Amino acid sequence: MPGFQAINLEPEENVDELIDTTKEIHVDEALKRFQNALRLHAQGSRSREAAESAYIELFDSEVFKYREAQTDYERAERHAGNVTEPQILDSFSAGLDIDAGGADGVAASLSLALYLGYKNYGEFFLDKLKDKLQSDPDVKKARVFFHQDGASKILENWARALDQDPSDPEVWRRAARFGAALNSGRLKRYCLEAAIELDDDPAVMEIEPPSLAEGLAGEQLKDQLKLLHDEIALSHPGMAPWIKKEMPSMIKRHLDPIPYLPDPTQSLTPPPRPPQNLTIS
Repeated sequence: MPGFQAINLEPEENVDELIDTTKEIHVDEALKRFQNALRLHAQGSRSREAAESAYIELFDSEVFKYREAQTDYERAERHAGNVTEPQILDSFSAGLDIDAGGADGVAASLSLALYLGYKNYGEFFLDKLKDKLQSDPDVKKARVFFHQDGASKILENWARALDQDPSDPEVWRRAARFGAALNSGRLKRYCLEAAIELDDDPAVMEIEPPSLAEGLAGEQLKDQLKLLHDEIALSHPGMAPWIKKEMPSMIKRHLDPIPYLPDPTQSLTPPPRPPQNLTIS
């Protein structure tokens, strides 16, 4: 005899079983690979090859294939070119289901994984450049070259990191310093201005640098503006904390975040082109 079953009751659903945890699994996997790459990276030049392999494995993670891994510029370019990939868009929409539990936490973890990956990969290429510079102390470079010195890889990864989190003034400072090594005063100034204008309220006439990194960036920007004799920029209210106050000398020692690189922007005279250039594979 068949058992009685009510027809006016809906079967209970286990909500936990309906939550797609694929993205969370991918993020955890990427963070584990990042920790391995960072561990090898921290071991210095003796582990460069192993660290590079670990970074390659990291960027082979699924999270770096997500739409979120693209910069705003890349997404705008794809939209302008009417490039659509329905499968990718569908998976992206499914991954951002607002009804899923912990969606905000997963999104934040995803952004953090992307930010850390790009930021430290840029640092990895910078360390490779440092190895090249230190391997031959007789090489005196007046500037770094964008194509010959692996600068494109450094700046590209830092730009992607800042696209994920533009609120890190230290990355802006390092990007500015590297731009200076490329003899790009425009890039240097842009990055330094971005570092000190992160949380500015246009209604506030005077601001105080909320962090040491922003304070150092403001001091660097002041020095650059004085070199250019840009009195209009120096008179901007946002520059008031650095104009009115003098930074202690013990803090000024940390003004240069990458001291082993040349800085031709400290002079208005263009640097000479050396006959020998370094190459990073």
